[in-house]
Amino acid sequence: MISFSSAAKVIRVLWKRNTPEPDFAFTAAAITDKNGVPRVYVDPVSGLVVTPGSIPAVQVLSGDGAITIKQGTVFITKGSAVAGTLAAPVAGLPTAGGDDGKRLLIESTTAFAHVITTPANKINGADDTATFGTAVSNSIELVAYNGVWYVANTAKGVTLTEV
Repeated sequence: MISFSSAAKVIRVLWKRNTPEPDFAFTAAAITDKNGVPRVYVDPVSGLVVTPGSIPAVQVLSGDGAITIKQGTVFITKGSAVAGTLAAPVAGLPTAGGDDGKRLLIESTTAFAHVITTPANKINGADDTATFGTAVSNSIELVAYNGVWYVANTAKGVTLTEV
């Protein structure tokens, strides 16, 4: 049995088993199996329990460079226009090593004409460049499917083109 107290953000693991070696060990952020593989995580802010595949990733893009996550949220914070790159997603289900179904939100926190590029035809199957308008909170949400990023919701202040 696993009991969680999110108010105190305390985890107590009560595991009954007739083996001398425990099946689970608690670390500061995760419950791991006896081989050290994370199985359950606790969000330190909310106290919510999440599984490894559901942990939201966050990346801050404070300068030019690559977006290194394929799922989660990217915040652009550079005080001038960012020249960023986004790799194409891998076709296939995550259980088979692919990225299908992963969602990525790219949010601008500064008012500059940020440019994010992908390989040819990897946004909606026809575009490769997302150019942000010069306003705070412009954003685009993408979902991966079959090796292509598709716009999941209406892009806010972002123009797509093939360069």
